[in-house]
Amino acid sequence: MTASVGAVSGSGTLNVGPAVLQSITISPQNATMGKGTSLQFSATGNYSDSSTQDLTALVTWTSSDSTEVSINSTGLATGRQFGTVTIGAALGSVNSSTGLTVNKNPLVSIVVTPVNPTISVGQTQQFTAIGTYSDPVSLPSTTV
Repeated sequence: MTASVGAVSGSGTLNVGPAVLQSITISPQNATMGKGTSLQFSATGNYSDSSTQDLTALVTWTSSDSTEVSINSTGLATGRQFGTVTIGAALGSVNSSTGLTVNKNPLVSIVVTPVNPTISVGQTQQFTAIGTYSDPVSLPSTTV
């Protein structure tokens, strides 16, 4: 690059290097999951040129207590015990973390039977609702 004013000029060299990873954003943040369930985390790299890149498969994933929550190399966490852990993602010297809580037996579905019954005016219909939890325990039938 050269700059000139009249007969006076000067020149210099500009070296442009690759963008530098400045931070990592983990998603989801401060999540909650059930014992026996899995949750996928992702890592996004934020670079010095304002660009972003999916780093989920490139970072090293960690759990502060692998007896409560294990996490594999692709960011898939599995709740093993009840409690709260810190999930970390690191690439080189850049790292980030978030909290993850494993709750007791979250309800994942409710089945009501019978489905779409037909009754006449003035009649009554008994229904049964069965709740299913992520930690294989079902809620006993409830008549409504």
